Amino acid sequence: MKPFRLFLLSGIVLLLAQSAFAVAPYRNAPPVETGINVAPPAEKELTRKEKREMRKAMKEQIRNAIKNGKAQGASDDMLLLIVLSFLLPPLAMYLYEGDVTTRFWISLLLTILFWVPGVIYTLWVILAGN
Repeated sequence: MKPFRLFLLSGIVLLLAQSAFAVAPYRNAPPVETGINVAPPAEKELTRKEKREMRKAMKEQIRNAIKNGKAQGASDDMLLLIVLSFLLPPLAMYLYEGDVTTRFWISLLLTILFWVPGVIYTLWVILAGN
């Protein structure tokens, strides 16, 4: 009986998630460049040295993104929400939304069932909104 309940709950979450994400993209919007390139070359297997260099480049890009964010006025509240979304995703969603909304319930359900999808969903909503 327990696997059947889990199956039903996951189906409900998928239905709610599909209705929440059913937004048509803006067709004439220019592509957004993040400046972070994470795709490794597919031609060959990377050596240790290449992996290390790739990690260093990623860290440098993250540092630059943080510096640019601070220069553009990124608030401490956003940093608090990001940290809180790793610890308690539904609370972060509640603080971000300001009320108990459908997004809060989806985050709560995903966190109760699997926790990691709850974190991913909450981070996605918070970071996509800004």
